[in-house]
Amino acid sequence: MRPKHDPRLEEIADYAASQPREALLSLDSINPEQLNAKNRAYYNLLLIKARDKAYLRNTYDSLIQTVIDYMSFCYSPPAIIIRYTTENA
Repeated sequence: MRPKHDPRLEEIADYAASQPREALLSLDSINPEQLNAKNRAYYNLLLIKARDKAYLRNTYDSLIQTVIDYMSFCYSPPAIIIRYTTENA
């Protein structure tokens, strides 16, 4: 069984889609530099998700790339595929 993510991140994940602004505030209270690689990637994924759900433009290509890089490194084939575009549809 794989270890779970940081409990703070698990809690934020529960409401990131329905209350994205609150999720962003909660994420802001966490220092990602103090997280291990797995939790930092999850933090970044939650940050991207909350920003998207709050209708804030995600302009952090490098942030998205860190999630993709981590998932690609840890899973073969990647467990998730993130499709991202910076242009409005």
